[in-house]
Amino acid sequence: MGNIVILDEITANKIAAGEVVERPASVVKEMIENSIDAGATSVSVEIANGGISKIKITDNGKGIAVDDVEIAFERHSTSKIRSAKDLNSIATLGFRGEALASISSVSKVELTTREKTNERGMNVIVEGGTLIETRPVGCPAGTTFVVRDLFYNTPARYKFLKKDTTEANYISDIINRMALQREDISFKFISKGKIVLHTPGNGDLKSVIFSIYGKDVAQNVLPVEYSYNNVRVSGFIGKPNIARGTRSWQSLYLNNRYIKSKLVSKAVEEAYATYLMKGKYPFYVLKIEIDTALVDVNVHPAKMEVRFSNEQDVFRCVHRAVSSVLMDKGEYRDAVVPERLAQSSDKPKYVQSTFIQQSFARTNTKVDPDEKNIDDMINARIKKNRMMMEKEDILGDSNKTDKNNTVRALNDIRNLPEGKDQGKLFCDVAWNTIHEHMSQNTKTDILNKHLEVGISQDEKSDISPECDSKDITVKDVLTEGSIEETNDVSTIGEKSNNILVDCVVIGQLFRTYILLQKGDEFYMIDQHAAHERVMFEKLRERYKNNENMVQHLLTPVVVDMQATEVKMILENKDKIERLGFEVDEFGNDTIIIRGVPAFSDEENMRQYFLDVVDRLIFKNREDYDVDETLYDIACKSAIKAHKRMDDKEIKELLRQLDALDNPFTCPHGRPTAIRMTKRDVEKMFKRIV
Repeated sequence: MGNIVILDEITANKIAAGEVVERPASVVKEMIENSIDAGATSVSVEIANGGISKIKITDNGKGIAVDDVEIAFERHSTSKIRSAKDLNSIATLGFRGEALASISSVSKVELTTREKTNERGMNVIVEGGTLIETRPVGCPAGTTFVVRDLFYNTPARYKFLKKDTTEANYISDIINRMALQREDISFKFISKGKIVLHTPGNGDLKSVIFSIYGKDVAQNVLPVEYSYNNVRVSGFIGKPNIARGTRSWQSLYLNNRYIKSKLVSKAVEEAYATYLMKGKYPFYVLKIEIDTALVDVNVHPAKMEVRFSNEQDVFRCVHRAVSSVLMDKGEYRDAVVPERLAQSSDKPKYVQSTFIQQSFARTNTKVDPDEKNIDDMINARIKKNRMMMEKEDILGDSNKTDKNNTVRALNDIRNLPEGKDQGKLFCDVAWNTIHEHMSQNTKTDILNKHLEVGISQDEKSDISPECDSKDITVKDVLTEGSIEETNDVSTIGEKSNNILVDCVVIGQLFRTYILLQKGDEFYMIDQHAAHERVMFEKLRERYKNNENMVQHLLTPVVVDMQATEVKMILENKDKIERLGFEVDEFGNDTIIIRGVPAFSDEENMRQYFLDVVDRLIFKNREDYDVDETLYDIACKSAIKAHKRMDDKEIKELLRQLDALDNPFTCPHGRPTAIRMTKRDVEKMFKRIV
């Protein structure tokens, strides 16, 4: 007689329950997903004893048809798919038809439901997978599930449940994620007779974030909206100051289904790499929309993991979406004012200013010619450019100075009122701006290549050449020719965020922090963190452009190593030299270092070389991040704490820092500056109460 038998339906359902129903939170998840699939706009969850003794879920969805209420508890009964081909385009949250069968097999379930088109509803009671009663009842449209005594007939699973408060926390987490998933649905969560969560269901994701995480988080999130190759990302990411030590504040949704994805997590965390310190994880609520045919959601019993067919597109879209927002919305961190001093019921609440990353060309406000005198505007802009050039002491006839000053002139033109009648205005502003700060060759080149003004050689030397308005427009100036700001790291600082360079330098504190004042704002700069960021950006630019980063040593350094290590170093010599080391074999067990990265600390070059080799060769090569090596170079070459800096050095550091796209943190995520306002200081001294 054979040993293989077919299990009965109840036993099979209990086994399936082990995959679907892990704890009360699993029941809540499956039931809410069914409510969402039923088109509900309001879902209420009420629990007792952490959901172990009772879970009640009520929705206002379309309800279950009278003929379907009994079969709904059968295994693999579903209204979501009809055949295997439907698995390639699943748009609903549930589809396998295992939830109700599995839940009812390990609990006592009561279902009350009514379709909106029916006058009467149906009530069904199922215990341990056995149908007990079915009867018609009067009830509101929608569906109500009451699940009691979970795992009452499977004591082995019951004993593994946690304390009531722990299980309630698991349920709360599930409902929070469901609420973030569907901001258009109002969710209510009641535990121990108290409302724990109630979202408005008004379609505003930020309102849901406020309801779940509170005001402080909602005020420190940034909107995300980005598309790339048929992948769309939207949602919110958190500013670095609300990062946490765990990933618990991270929510990811794919086609409105909550998922977990190492691919997406890596993309987000790489985008935050130089904004956060190690061990800190960003807040985000991100929603990815993609063609369902490009995703396999049936790779995990709980549908928490998915498989993308276009992983690179997803990674790039998420990374670019997050990094672009961080770049555009970066800001210096405000000093934390003690809460007891900050409270003031009759004073207007202070709203911290947000720095929006802008190029030099967009820093001036556009002016309508009808609202302001054109001549005054021209004179003011000319004066501003001249003062800026004189202040920075960049007058001269060198090619680099000509090029940068030309860019200033053209950027100035970019923001003037557009229109064919303003042609002479553009010409005059450009000419007057650059006239006193350019060599004659550069002036001629600008007029010939960019302004296209047909004038004689004698007229080109005149301060105000005449030009016909129809011969020149803003578009011509900006699109013709090829003058652009140089990317050469030697000219870093020519662009400016106009935050720090205009500050008054007060001095140094503890020979570590630079103190600045700008109007009613006070800045404290960490000189090491600031210079580290500047050095990192220079090194990364050189690395990206394959520029030579090696400075040769007068006295080469010999490093003893194992023969296998020497072999691996020589095999990866190109990678090592690209990072700034010039190395050769110096015997079977020895490497000679003839050059080290520019700006590096020569005293520690031996240890630094070994660190680079360990990271590059002996760790997982696929996970190697060249930025980590550049972090180390920048850190070792940056100005150290307790080093005295004179005013000239401070101003140059501020100029270079202010020119960066991200001047707000060092490469390791520490803030480069802390900002306070006069109001904050007055609160601490109780001038304001």
